[in-house]
This record gives sequence, C-alpha cells and structure tokens, in this order.
Amino acid sequence: MVEVDFYELLGVPRTADEGEIERASKQATRQWTKRASSPNLDVRHEAETKMKRLREAREALLSGPERRAEYDRALQQGIVPAAAPAQPAPAAGGGTDWVAAARAALAANDYHSAAYAAKEATTVLGGNAESWSLRSRANLGLGRVPDALYEARQATEIEINNAEYHFNLGNVYEQLADWANALKEYQVATQLDTSSFVYPLAQGSVLQQNGLLDEAIDMYRRVFANHPGAEPVRFYLAMALLEKAESIPKLQRSGSYAVTQESEIQPIAELADEAKQLCQDPDVQSAADDILSYIRKQKDAVWCLPTMVSDAPFIWIGGILGAFILGLVISGASSGIGAILILGAIVVAGLVIWQSRVPRWKKSQRKNSVALMMAGH
Repeated sequence: MVEVDFYELLGVPRTADEGEIERASKQATRQWTKRASSPNLDVRHEAETKMKRLREAREALLSGPERRAEYDRALQQGIVPAAAPAQPAPAAGGGTDWVAAARAALAANDYHSAAYAAKEATTVLGGNAESWSLRSRANLGLGRVPDALYEARQATEIEINNAEYHFNLGNVYEQLADWANALKEYQVATQLDTSSFVYPLAQGSVLQQNGLLDEAIDMYRRVFANHPGAEPVRFYLAMALLEKAESIPKLQRSGSYAVTQESEIQPIAELADEAKQLCQDPDVQSAADDILSYIRKQKDAVWCLPTMVSDAPFIWIGGILGAFILGLVISGASSGIGAILILGAIVVAGLVIWQSRVPRWKKSQRKNSVALMMAGH
C-alpha cells in the first residue's frame, strides 16, 4: 500500500509516459514553488508539504521502470487510510476554533478535513475573510475549482486590500486558465505588497505559460535584481533561461529539438550555463547539464553523406564533373582517357569524403533538410 496516489497528485493517468509525468511535475513544481515563499506562514506550510510530495512522486515515477513498477504494485494494493485529524483547539470564547483546524489540515495537505473545518468556520464566522480564503484553498486542493473561485472572491471582497487573498484568487484563475484575470490579481497583490517577490514572480509565471518567454525573463530579472538571494527567484529565472535555450533551435518536433546551425550553439550554451550558475536546484542542474552535454557534442566530427537539399552547390559541382568525365568516355577523346577517368574518380571521391566529414550539427541539418526547407529555415 502507499500513502499517496502520485498519479492523482500530478493529474496524470496511470498509463502516462515519462514525458507526460515530467511535464506535469515541472508545472506543479513551478506552481507550488512560488507559494512556498508566501508571506503567509500557513500557505508556506501547505506548499512545503506539497513540494515534499512532488519530490517523492518524481523519485517513484521517474527513477526508472523498475522503481515505477514497484510503486505501481504497491498502489494496486490500495492507499493507506489517512490518520484521523487532530481534534480542533477550542476557540477563545468557547467552542471549536475551526480556522485553526483548517490551517492545520491545509499544512498537512489534508484537503478533505480542511474543507470541512473551513466550511464550519464560514458558517460560524460569516464575514471572516480568512475562513473564506482557507475554504477556497481547500477546495482548490480537492479540484473543486468553481467553488474555490467563489470563495476566493468572497475573501477579496471582504478584505479588498489583502495581497495574499488576491494572490490566492490569482491561483484559482490560473487553474481555470483564465490568464488575464490571474495576471490582474497578481498585479493587484504586487501593488498592495511591494516588499514581496512572490507576487511579481507569479506575474512572470503567467507570462511564461502563455508563451511570452522574453517578457517573463525580463520580469524575473527585475525581481532578481531586487531579491538576488531568494532561491525561488533564482529557480524561476533559471527555468525560464533553460526554456529559452531550448527554444532557439529552428528544428522543433514533439517537444524535442535539434541544432542545425552553428549560430545556434553559442546562445544555447550561454543560457544553459547562466541557469546552471544561477540555481543549485537538482532539476535545474540536471536540465542544464543535459543541454550543455548535447551542445558540446555538436562540434564533434561525424560521417554523413551530402544531400541534394542541404548541399546543392556541392552536388551540382560533382554532377558537372561526372558529366564531363562521362562525355570523355562516350567520345573516346584520347588514349589518355583512362588516366583522366582515374583522376576524375579520385577528385570526386575526395570531394565526397571532404564533404562527408562534418560537425554533428551539420549532420542534423542534412538529415532534416526537407523539414527545415518546409519550415523556411
């Protein structure tokens, strides 16, 4: 048996391949990293527990087929029942302190208990903004996004100048892929609390998820300039730099890429190296090392025959030379034709050998010449 269904945690089916799991893990990590730096201690505790679970999920599902099969067998036996939640502390005036109970349950990622306690808190306290915010976070953890949206709005309406509540509302909008409203709420939170780096990081994250990578990197760099020691800032900037590095190659296919121009090598290497120096997070280091290892190999000499598309001038020269030699053969031009044929063959063979020993990036260019031509490269 297992304590947590990591597939459910990541929002992927149990049949998901490593690529799907990797992408879901990265998205969840990015989402919870910013929450782990929240000024709100309760939000930080919730996020820290979630990050721990995400690390465990990666270890179980991405450490090789044997480790994943072992986890799957344990999962088939069921999930260990959650321990009974601790009894809520009494409130100052008597009764149960449901707000404290909801906080404690959220810190443990016990979203069912948190939702129950927060609902009781809103029933008892009515217009208490924190109880509505807690209820929203609990329902968001349970995937009840419409409920979470209503409750997060309630919290911001009760305390319109609370940056954390606007941040939580932005998180809900992100889950709905309502990027415009998510960005708006993060901007409001930033205006209300200019000392925190969490809220501008969230803005950058929205930009990044919408393909505005350069704008996101600019945002992260500005935040980094003001908070150079903040690890989450370094993480977000480093991950964006790695994404930028991988977007440089013109040849992109199904989430992978290939360098096909020498001019692509240096900017990719510079971005990956900057990310590696910037953040010591294991995921960042591993991704940067993979990119740098790939880039270093691109100047290695390998064998690859020229192609008509990628090496047209060479093909035409070889063709003209071959036609000239063939013409001499047909016309029987002189008794020295044998020597000419041998010399011509040597020249053609030399040209072929010379053009067949190329850098690895050139081989990728030749192998994908048709695709590059269609892409307008």
